[in-house]
Amino acid sequence: ARNAGAVNTLVFGETVTGDNTDGIGAAQALSAYVGALHGRTILVLGSGPMARAAVAQFADENARVYVWARDEEKAFELCRRFEATPLRAANPNAYVVFSALAPSAPLPADVLARLRRAVLVMDANYGERSTLSAQLGRAVVDGSRLLERQARASFALWRDAERAM
Repeated sequence: ARNAGAVNTLVFGETVTGDNTDGIGAAQALSAYVGALHGRTILVLGSGPMARAAVAQFADENARVYVWARDEEKAFELCRRFEATPLRAANPNAYVVFSALAPSAPLPADVLARLRRAVLVMDANYGERSTLSAQLGRAVVDGSRLLERQARASFALWRDAERAM
């Protein structure tokens, strides 16, 4: 929760604790498609809580993480915080993309071109909110598996807290 700057799971026990399962959900969902993240090059789009949690988790799993955000200063701050690399400062090859952008977020032409060349693109949005595929004109994995993995992580936290009581 601290890395993401957001809480999406409350655990009630003797005390109430907040956690965030976005990062683990993102990592597990992405690895279901591409295998282990260790050593993998991952481009993260965005700088909000989902992107922060994903960057932190991907870095913990020793992936090479690049970040692009519409607000370049936020992207640089995210990179400094988690030892990632701003996309502007690099030209990664053979990468996968994890988008934590809002639906229909505008993307500059150079970023669109990079996304079209990616091995795999995953959009954290799901259902009708997953609009990145139409914008790119290519297949994009939606965030439904991410949602499922986040839920499993939350349930595990609750189950462990219940066992501890």
